[in-house]
This record gives sequence, structure tokens and C-alpha cells, in this order.
Amino acid sequence: MKQDRVVVLGGGYAGILAAQRIAGRAPAGTRVELISDRPHFTERIRLHERVAGSAPRRIPLQRLLGRAGVTIRVGRVEGIDRSAGTVRLDGGSVPFDLALVATGSRTDWERIAGAAEHALSPCDEEAAERMAAHVASGNLAPLVVVGGGLTAVETAAELAERGHVVRLVTAGPVLPDHAPAARAYAVGVLRALGVRLREETRVAVIERDAVHLADGETIAGRAVWCGGFVPHPIAYDADLAAAPSGQILVDASLRSRSDPRSFAAGDVARVEGSAHLRMGCVTAMPMGAHAADSIVARLRGKEADAFRFRFLVQCLSLGRRQGLVQTVDPWDRALPRFFRGRTGAWIKERVCRLSVGALEWEQRLPGLYRWPRPPLQHGAPLRERLLPR
Repeated sequence: MKQDRVVVLGGGYAGILAAQRIAGRAPAGTRVELISDRPHFTERIRLHERVAGSAPRRIPLQRLLGRAGVTIRVGRVEGIDRSAGTVRLDGGSVPFDLALVATGSRTDWERIAGAAEHALSPCDEEAAERMAAHVASGNLAPLVVVGGGLTAVETAAELAERGHVVRLVTAGPVLPDHAPAARAYAVGVLRALGVRLREETRVAVIERDAVHLADGETIAGRAVWCGGFVPHPIAYDADLAAAPSGQILVDASLRSRSDPRSFAAGDVARVEGSAHLRMGCVTAMPMGAHAADSIVARLRGKEADAFRFRFLVQCLSLGRRQGLVQTVDPWDRALPRFFRGRTGAWIKERVCRLSVGALEWEQRLPGLYRWPRPPLQHGAPLRERLLPR
């Protein structure tokens, strides 16, 4: 009997969930191996807490994958040799029959001159650890958070609540995708915490102890870069078809458009012809689960279903005691209703815990994880209507 080998690249939300699901549902004899550049899973959605002084939130990969029978290999992925059917690592290579790329995203350091050389950041684990060390050193210089999105606002609030002098500078408004009343609430909380805001203000250059604005003004302090994410560059390293964003182009089943043996999920993937999916565990986990189901279908000689997903909310914390949960439509557009204060903080904390809980339970009961989907359109195939969800 042929033993298929499935290799999952990436030890984040999408990769771990996918590896668990494949190992638990694939035909007997299927070998599942997960490659990660570190031996633990990091709760990336809590890194803004880490940089302000909280303890690291890490879980050994063995705890999340050992029961599922997934082989763990620690190493840095350098590319995929599609002709040979191998993944190239910094210390060798791994053969595969099917591969799932879930290598995630990285901090977009290139958007502003000087950011990579001088700025701190909470956007990935390595940068967050460096920033946590700086904050813990007792340096009293102001921290200048650059950005106006979810990560920037959470980081500014967390730092200010713990007594740090914080400035926030953003090229547009704070939380531009939120409803006006929700934005006003977040701005009010930031100001109450002592954060000094500069909206509609562009940053030109970042130096080690100063942020130079496009209008010629200089703000003294250490920059904290929260200017966005870019996908892992593996699409180019593997010569896979990619979107202009650098994400791997996949079809509706999350299979690569240029290699039938490769699939992609999470921040590194872009579904061709579909609406943009916001980067984060909110989309990474559903994509990882669906990619796993597509791979299992392929191993069983069945047709894979199309990926379906709808957004429900955007959650952010405003320190440890307040939060903001913005309701959104299926396409991630803000609706008038939102939850704030302690209620918002409670919901956000439950969501964070649920993300880890889903990984722990999927290992025990493969296929348990579910995610929000839009209603099936009239005329959808009967097979899709009857498929258990």
C-alpha cells in the first residue's frame, strides 16, 4: 500500500490546525510532518501584551501535535523544489507527495525609511522580544507608535496603561475601518490613557531616537513600527504563481494555481478571484482547516469543496480592562453596532482563549473545528448542500 507523505510548512495557527486535521482524517498510513523554525507555537495575537511586559505565551509543538501523530521538524524553510518534490531547509531537505504552505507573514519593514534599522515592533515574535527587552530596561524616552490599525492601537493602549509615555502617529485616521462611533470611543480611551495622537500625519524617516514627519516636524522618541504585514516570500522561492501582494495564488480549494501538489493557507495565500481576506488568525485557522480537508479529499480520490468564509467581528483590546468589538458584515465592512469597555475586553479575551482551545481540541477530535460561512447560494450543487459542516 502506498504511503503518502504530507508536509506542512509553518507552525502557526493555520499550519498546526491543518496538520492535526490531516493526521486525524487522512487514509491509514499517511505520514504527516510539520516544519517550523521554532519548537513552540506563539500566540501572535498577544504580542502587544508581551512588549508591554507580560510573560511570553508559548506552547511546545509537541503538546499540540504529539497526540495527533504528527512528526515535528525544526528548521528554516528556504524554498520548495517542485521538480524533485522536496522542501529545502537550512539543514537538508524533506520529500513530499503533497505540501501545504502556511508560513504566514512578516513585519513590513520596507514601507518607511529607517524602520528596519531603528524601529521596535510587536508584529512578530523576534521583534516583539527585542521590544520587550527595551521596554523592560527602564528607558524613559517616549515610544512613538507608527500606524493606526488594530495592532498599533492595541500596542499604544497596552504601553500607556502600564505608565509609558506614548505618542501615536498615523497617516490616516485611527481605526479607519471602524464605525465612526466606535472610532470615537477608541480615540477617547487612548487619550484618557495619556496617548498623544497625531492623525492624518505621514512619517518620512525613522531614526533611532527620532521620528521625522513629512511636514518637517520631528518627534523625539523610539519608533514602534506597526505599519502592516507582508507574506513570507516562499512563493517566489518556490516559483509558485503569486498575486501582486506576494501571496501564493490558490484556487477555491486552496490548491496552488501552478502546482497541483501544493496547497497554501493563512496569510501567505490569496484565493484567486475572491474578495481580500484580512490577515490574522481569524482567516488563517479556517483556511488551514479547509486546506486540510482538501488534502484529505485528494488523498481519498474525491473532489474538494470550495472555501467559504464570512467575517463576523473585529476585536481589539484597549489595555487590560477595556476593549472594542466592532461588528462587521460578511465582507469585513463595519456595521453600526459595537461592544465596548469591560464587555469588549471580555469578548476579546474569550476569542484569544478560543483560538488556542480550538488547537487543543482539534488534536483530540479531528474535524471538530468549524468557522462562519455565508449561506449557500440558490442553485448550489446538492453535494455541497448536504455536506456536513
